[in-house]
Amino acid sequence: MSPTDIQIPEDKREKIYQAALKEFAEKGYEKASTNQIIQSAGISKGLLFHYFKNKKNLFLYIFEVCLETFTKLVLDQAKDLPSDLFERLLLIAKIKIKLSLKHPMEYKFLFSSLYEIPAELKPDIDEKIKHLDTLRHSLLFSGLDRSRFRPDINQDQVIHTLIFFLEALGNRYVSQLQAQADKGLSQMEAIYKEFIGIIDLLKYGVYKSEEKKEKQT
Repeated sequence: MSPTDIQIPEDKREKIYQAALKEFAEKGYEKASTNQIIQSAGISKGLLFHYFKNKKNLFLYIFEVCLETFTKLVLDQAKDLPSDLFERLLLIAKIKIKLSLKHPMEYKFLFSSLYEIPAELKPDIDEKIKHLDTLRHSLLFSGLDRSRFRPDINQDQVIHTLIFFLEALGNRYVSQLQAQADKGLSQMEAIYKEFIGIIDLLKYGVYKSEEKKEKQT
């Protein structure tokens, strides 16, 4: 169910979105109460189900709106990315952390939606995020300055290895943060500092020797 397929008056749309976002973010899909959502939104249950038919459709609608909103915020702040690969990785991480701290409810909702979703919803979630891999690859690797790479390495292989490594690192962070009530919001600064150290280790394994000397001076 696409947001454009649902005809809801703007005032009710925003109230439903905010009420459902909060309820799902704080309690997860299974424990979220539609009774609490209609109470917070100030609408009747009949009206809510007139628009969405069931709780599943409501959740998927909120997910799509939230994902589109958060993605747009990231892209708006990532228009002028540095051509250096590792500077870009750090900037994108900083942008995501900054937005997560500024929009904690959206962050917690997306975190639980992507990593703690019931099996019945996984195919629908996977369908809605299938374009993100292409978008992420373009954001990370388009227009890079590859002149700083060591000449004795396969640059495409390095990039594919980096993708694999970043995915593994992301999975490690997810496993650490899942048990936390705020999904790691209070640890964002520490995570970013750790990420800086990891990027330095990676950078000076694939860049030319003069780049390493430049770092030391």
